[in-house]
Amino acid sequence: MAVEFKTWDKQFIAGAWRTGRSERQYTNRNPFDESELVTIRLASKEDVEEAYRSAATAQVEWWDLNRYTRSAIMMKAADIVEKQREDLIEILTIETGSSHLKAETEVDMFIGDIRYYAAIPMNMTGEIRPSVIPGKENRVYRLPVGVVGVISPFKGNVVERIKSITGGGVDHAVEASGRPENTRNAIDSLQLLGVAVQVGGSKLGTEATVDLNTILFERTLSGFLMGRSVPQLYIPALIELYKKGRFPFDRLIKYYAFDEINQAFEDSAKGITIKPIITFE
Repeated sequence: MAVEFKTWDKQFIAGAWRTGRSERQYTNRNPFDESELVTIRLASKEDVEEAYRSAATAQVEWWDLNRYTRSAIMMKAADIVEKQREDLIEILTIETGSSHLKAETEVDMFIGDIRYYAAIPMNMTGEIRPSVIPGKENRVYRLPVGVVGVISPFKGNVVERIKSITGGGVDHAVEASGRPENTRNAIDSLQLLGVAVQVGGSKLGTEATVDLNTILFERTLSGFLMGRSVPQLYIPALIELYKKGRFPFDRLIKYYAFDEINQAFEDSAKGITIKPIITFE
C-alpha cells in the first residue's frame, strides 16, 4: 500500500487530529530528491499548552488503571504497529532516507520495546521506601505472589476503591488484621457469591457488625484454621511450589540468634522483617 503523505497535514492535540493554529508552516521533503511530501501548519503556543493540559489529565486516568489493563493496552498498541509494519518501513525509507534493512530493524525494535515495557509490571523487583511514621520502614516486595495493588485507607473509601478497580467487587477477600472494621470491609467488597475468609484473630469478645442485606445475596464469611489442611499433604505441596519458584517464602523470613531476640522484635515492629525466626545453638 502506497503511503499518502499529503493527508498527513494535521497534529494530534487534546485527543483529536486537527490543523495547527500557528501562522508558520513546515514542508516535509524527501531527502533524496527534495520533493515535497506534505506541508503542515505548525502548532501555536496555545496548541502546545492545550496538548500539555490534555496529557496531564490523561496521565491521571492512566494512573488509576490497574497494571493488567495498562499492560493489555500496550500489547494492543504493539499488535497495531506490527500490523502496519510494512507501511511504517516505507515511511522511514521515504521520509528519512533510511535503507530498507535499517528501517526493518528500527520498526522491529520498536515493536519489541513496546512489548518489553508492557511486561515490566509482571517482573517487578523489591525496594525500601521511607515511612511517614517515625521508626518504621515501608518494604515493597513486588514479586509474583498474587498482589496486584495496594489501597491506602487514608485516601477515600476502601470498599468503593476495590469495587471501582475490580468492576463491582472481588470473588475472594482475606482479612488478616483482626480488626472488626476490616472484616466488614472484606464482606462489603465481595461481589455476588463471593467468599471472605477471617484469618486474623482478636481478643475474646471482639464483635464485628454485618449488613444482613449484604450476606443475604449469598456472600459468605468463613473462619480459617490451617485451611482444613492435612499436614502430611500440605507441607510437601508447599515445598514443591517453593522448588518451582511459585512460593518464595525464603524472601519473607530472617534468622536471628537467641541473643538477638530484642532486635528481631524491633525489626518485626518496623516492618524490616516479615517473619523473624529465632535460632538456638
